[in-house]
Order: sequence, then structure tokens, then C-alpha cells
Amino acid sequence: MEYTTEIVTGITALFIILFYAVITKGNKTALTFLKEGNKELKVHKLMHYLGLAAIIFAFTLLAIPFFLIDEQGFLILLAIISILAIGIGLAGMYLVVEYKNARVIYNDEEIQIVNYKGQPKTLKWPDIQKISVNSFTNRIILKTKHGNVGFNQFMPGVNHFLKDAEAISGISTKKALMKVNAFDFNNKHS
Repeated sequence: MEYTTEIVTGITALFIILFYAVITKGNKTALTFLKEGNKELKVHKLMHYLGLAAIIFAFTLLAIPFFLIDEQGFLILLAIISILAIGIGLAGMYLVVEYKNARVIYNDEEIQIVNYKGQPKTLKWPDIQKISVNSFTNRIILKTKHGNVGFNQFMPGVNHFLKDAEAISGISTKKALMKVNAFDFNNKHS
């Protein structure tokens, strides 16, 4: 087939665009309300499925060289594919573990950020000096006098969190909202 590369590239680009559209749509969904007036953000369920798919793909990738066992360069192919599969598998495991453990719980007085390892870090709102988004790592960064703390920007309800953060702390989150909603094709930043 003459256009195989173009078709694969087009399908990949379409998948990435749809993935970001779905995940960004989740930014505007409602928060989960817990007891005592706490609100909670959790990693989008799509990240869990993406992590599982990456793990399955990594194991499938590892099987490919064994179908070519008689081919010349088998060991080189095995080494290259193994390194690729390990990288994809580790990324998949990270996404699954982050989905299971990471969350943000906050109220009018404090914010607790639980990382992918399940380790909580509690901050008081007055300690936060700046709220920004790192577009490269897709993390919302809370800058304090004691250092930076970040969490995944693809948590459903993150728009509500940023608006609440501005209302509680008085720190402008307009730039952060614009970056978080960069793939929102309606782009109303609300």
C-alpha cells in the first residue's frame, strides 16, 4: 500500500486530538464533594485506561521478535524492542498507579495534594504564592515559600478548583485557566 505511513500518521494524530478533547472536557465537570465541606479532584479515568493499554501494548511488543527468530539481526531487534517495551510499560504503570493514588482534597482553609505514591502534602492557602501550569509536564504547580507542589492538570473539575483557588487565596488563576483549557475547542474558559 502506497499511503500506509500517511494513514498511520493521520490515525495517530486523530487519536491524540480526540484524547485531548475528551480529557479537557473533563476539566469542566463538577467536583466531588466529601464530608465536612471538602472537595476532591481525582485523575481522569481515561488515564487509567491509557495506562492499561500501554502495559498490554508493551507485552505485545515484546512478543514480536520471537516471530522473527530466524531473521538476521534478531538480537539487535530484541534489544531495541525490549527497551521500547520497557519504557512504554513503565509509563503505563505510572498512569495506573497515579490514577489509583493521586488526588487533591481542599476546603476554604487548606489543600492536600496526594501524589502518585499516595504521599500527602498539606498546604495552607495563605502559604501559596503563585498558581501556574507547566504545559510540558501537564501539571498545575502551586508555588510556596517552601518549594513547589504539583498535580496532574487532567483531573475532572480542575476549572472549578482554579476558580475556587482564586476566590480563596486572591491569587489570579486566569493564565492557568487559559493553559488548562488550551484544547477546549469551545474555548470559553469557564
